[in-house]
Amino acid sequence: MSEARSCPVGARVVAAAPLLQAGLERAALGAGLRVADGDETATIGLRSPNVRPAHATLDVCADADRVTITLAAVPDPETWSKLLALLKELLDHGF
Repeated sequence: MSEARSCPVGARVVAAAPLLQAGLERAALGAGLRVADGDETATIGLRSPNVRPAHATLDVCADADRVTITLAAVPDPETWSKLLALLKELLDHGF
């Protein structure tokens, strides 16, 4: 198994407000994602609507009443599974 496959799917989390940033990071961690830091590449970009996309394969924009997903490429089954878990986290907690 390759080293990349042994690590959880990464998410770059970005929000303008620190409390929102913490909430989105909590949702990502609750979905089993690894929160990327620094210049590390991430498969999923999770952001608030007032922040630009993170140039990830999947861009997830969470607002108070909607979640918008933009795909740059078709993700692998593991990433789809993590995205579903992330959506459940976001919708269950009402971001």
